[in-house]
Amino acid sequence: MYSGHVEEIKKNHFNIIIEIGRNAEGGRGRIKKVFHGGKRKAEGELDRMISELKNGTYIEPSNLRFSDYLDKWLKEYCSPKLLNGKFSERTYAFYEKMFEIHTKPRLGHILLDKLSPLNLQEYYNYLRTEGRKDGKPGGLDESSVFKQHCILHKALKTAAKWKLIKENPADFVESPERPNSDVASFYEPEQAIEMLECAKNEPIKKYAMVLISVYGGTRRGETIGLRREDIDWEKNVLKIRQTVQYTKKKGIFIKGTKSKKGIRDIKVPALVMDALRIHLENQQKLRDELGDDYVDNDLVFCQDDGKPMFPDTISSWFRKFLIKYKLPKIRLHDLRHTNITIMIANKVPDNEIARRAGHADPATSKRLYGHVYASMKDEAASAIENALIPTEKPKNPEPDPNPDAVPVTPSNAKIIAFPKRNLA
Repeated sequence: MYSGHVEEIKKNHFNIIIEIGRNAEGGRGRIKKVFHGGKRKAEGELDRMISELKNGTYIEPSNLRFSDYLDKWLKEYCSPKLLNGKFSERTYAFYEKMFEIHTKPRLGHILLDKLSPLNLQEYYNYLRTEGRKDGKPGGLDESSVFKQHCILHKALKTAAKWKLIKENPADFVESPERPNSDVASFYEPEQAIEMLECAKNEPIKKYAMVLISVYGGTRRGETIGLRREDIDWEKNVLKIRQTVQYTKKKGIFIKGTKSKKGIRDIKVPALVMDALRIHLENQQKLRDELGDDYVDNDLVFCQDDGKPMFPDTISSWFRKFLIKYKLPKIRLHDLRHTNITIMIANKVPDNEIARRAGHADPATSKRLYGHVYASMKDEAASAIENALIPTEKPKNPEPDPNPDAVPVTPSNAKIIAFPKRNLA
């Protein structure tokens, strides 16, 4: 049984004292709390604390600052996930950077158990108005604020599970709107064809990488992680087995795919294989020239000395390439979206789309490309409607003078086929 009482220190200042039995050393166990307010309110707080002790929801106040908790969360929660592959180095590095340049300077001084929904709401508003840290004035866009909210919500949810706080204050804020950044940008097939025609004028290495992005739908790190041994020349297949990544702490490094589903084989057209042959012939000449100075990682796309390529190199080139040829502005990653969008429009089964894309869950495709699926539903509804328009028969039909003739159907009773959107 728990018992307690309040002791007045001075006017409107009380000690709340609760007896909790013997402690581990056999001494008297007590919980003490200084309360600011009237005696009646102090007694109400005493009753609340005893009730929580009885039902197991009481959490002892802590001197743990929010900044120290975030460090602990990274170490005890995120680091193990990094080791077992559930977290990527880039994700971990992003969390560290976000905490250091945004969260800790604004919220780090607050005690963890004192962090309130209002503190978080004020923080999000600050991010919207003053959150840029690149030397330019202004705030972050809504997608960045939403992302920070998701990360802090996850961290504080863990704190509640660890019984460091009673409830997650992020549950009670006005959550930033999930932006439409999930809607993928992509080229229409005609735009992709034009872009590929322009890419033919570029170095064969760059052209081959763009071809793989469009026809293979690979991620950037997967493209530059491709090895010679991953190419099946007989079957026109690229085997995705590893990626090249970069973080400020680790530099450029080679790692496994984003998930288990990321390990996959992708069949590509002959023109992709032809470009790869020419590129690798050029690469072999360079290898022969460098001799022992060439660092052989078996990479298809690498630096001139064989070392892994800095991932942003190809992205930076692609931006300049689009400007050079006055092509619509998209990201290199959007070539992957172009590939997947074309598969959807050509009614490739969802499971095969997810397999080729390396998505762990087919629902990912539904979320990212929902606008494409929605347009296909409209086309399907129109096709069914038009196909089933009834043909009116005359009330007193005359005898058919030519029964062997092919009957004429009304012009509006036509079947509308799904549009084919091929890149070839």
